[in-house]
Amino acid sequence: MANKLSDPNRFAEELDLAPSQLEDALWDHLQEEEERERNAGSWRRDLSLAALATVVVLIAMWVMW
Repeated sequence: MANKLSDPNRFAEELDLAPSQLEDALWDHLQEEEERERNAGSWRRDLSLAALATVVVLIAMWVMW
């Protein structure tokens, strides 16, 4: 126990890993946010295309009637 407490560098390895773990967490968060932004745009585009297709079908049905 005395050796563990007398070692001044006992936390050095953990401290060296802390910045890289923080960078990894920030990078992962950034990637997730970019993925959410891409997905948000795709559902809007899909909904717009569905609305446009519905309008075209309704106009075609009205013209054919």
